[in-house]
Amino acid sequence: MKTKLPLFLRRALLALMLSSTIASVSSSNASDIISINFGGSDANFLNDTQYGITGITAAGSTWNKLTGNSQSDISLINNSGAQSGTINVTAAQGPWTGPSNNVNKPNTAILNGYMDLSSGNQYTISISTDFLKSEVYMIFSGDGASGAYSSMNVNGTNYTAVNGETVEGSGTWGTRTGNIDTIEEACGSSLLKEGFNYLQVSANTGNFTIQNNLNSNRGTIAGIQIVNTYEGTITTYDLSAQNSVTWTSTQLGDVAWTNSTADSGQTAAITAAADGTTITLDSASGNIVLDALWLKSGSLTLVGTGLQFINDSMTRVDAGATLAIGNSMSLGGLNGTGTINIDNHALTIVGSDVNSFNGTLLGSGQVIIGNGVNQNFALAQAFAGSFVVNGGTLGINNSSTTNIAQATTNISGTGGNINLVGRGPNGEEMKEMPLF
Repeated sequence: MKTKLPLFLRRALLALMLSSTIASVSSSNASDIISINFGGSDANFLNDTQYGITGITAAGSTWNKLTGNSQSDISLINNSGAQSGTINVTAAQGPWTGPSNNVNKPNTAILNGYMDLSSGNQYTISISTDFLKSEVYMIFSGDGASGAYSSMNVNGTNYTAVNGETVEGSGTWGTRTGNIDTIEEACGSSLLKEGFNYLQVSANTGNFTIQNNLNSNRGTIAGIQIVNTYEGTITTYDLSAQNSVTWTSTQLGDVAWTNSTADSGQTAAITAAADGTTITLDSASGNIVLDALWLKSGSLTLVGTGLQFINDSMTRVDAGATLAIGNSMSLGGLNGTGTINIDNHALTIVGSDVNSFNGTLLGSGQVIIGNGVNQNFALAQAFAGSFVVNGGTLGINNSSTTNIAQATTNISGTGGNINLVGRGPNGEEMKEMPLF
C-alpha cells in the first residue's frame, strides 16, 4: 500500500524542487571538433564524408555538409555525433566544385566543393557552438583559376598569411594555380599547409562570424573546422527561476562547487533569470577559485568579494545577456557580445590571455587593466566611465564612430600600451601609444 503525502507537503516539496539550483556537469574534450564542408553538384563528391583531414589537427570523423549558399539555423554535430552548434550562411554563391574529383584522395574528395562570391561582394558565415574556447580553421580550394585568396574577417578582425603563418592583416595570401586543386596536388601527400590553403585563428569563444574581404581576390572557402581547446570542466547552473543565490568556495546555491587548481580548471556557466538573478559572493570560507565565468543568458548581478581567477582566466557574456557588478571587484578577461554594466564601481581585469569584448559596456566607473592583461574593446557606443592602464595593454576599436573621444571620457595609466583604432577629434588616425 502506498502512502500519499498531504497536499500541503506535496506543494512544499514541489516548491523546494523548483527553487533548487539545477546543475549539469560536462567535461570539455580538446578533441571535440565541428567539421563543415560545402557540397558540390558533381556526382563523384562524397556525401557520406567519413574522411579526416591531414595536416591540421585530429581528423574530423563526421562532417556537416552544406548543400546550399543560403542556410538558416542549420544544426551542427561534432565528431562524436552530438549536436554542438548551428550555422547561418548569407549572400554566398555556389557551392561549386573544384577541378579535381579524385575520390581516391580523401582531402580532395571531402573539400572539393566550395563557396565564393564574385569580386567586390561579400558572404557571411555565422557559427555558434557550445565551446568556451576554440580554434577555427578556414580551408580554401582552387577553382581552376590563378590568383591569390582574399583576406578573411573573423569576429571583426582581418586575417591573412605571411611566410606560412596566419597573421592580422588585409593583404592577399596563398596561391591558386589554374587547373590544379590546391587542396591536393599542389601540396603533395594530401597535406594541407597553413598560409597556403588554410588560415588558423584562436579565440576565447566558440562563436564566429566569418566574411571574405571586399577586394579583387577570391574567397573560395571549401571547409571549416572548429576545435574545442578548453580542457577543464564546465558546470552549468540554471538559475532562471531564482532571483537570489549565494556562492561560496564549496557551494553555488545548493549545488556543490569545486574550486579550480592549476591543473584542473573549473568554469561556471550560468543561465540567469530574465528579470534578474543576484549572486552574493561569500568569501568567509575562502576564495571562490575558477578559470572562467560564462553568462549564457539572462541578467546577473554579482555582489560581494571572493572571486579569484587563475590560469588564462576569462569572463564571457553571450549576446542578449547582461552582467552587472554591485561593488568594485576583479574579473577575468572580458569576452562576448552581451552587456556589462559596472555602474559607478571599479572593475579590475586580471589574467594573461588576449581577450576581446565586442558587446556594450555601461557605467560611469573605472575599468582597470592590470599588469600583463591584454584587453580589447569594440566600443560602438559612448562609455561614460574611464580606463586606467596599469602595466597591461588596452585596445579600443572604435572604427564605427567618427571620434574616438566619443567612446570614453578618460584614459590614464602608470605603464603599458594603448591601441586605438578610429579617429581623433580632428579626424586624425589613432594608433598604438605607450604609457610611461
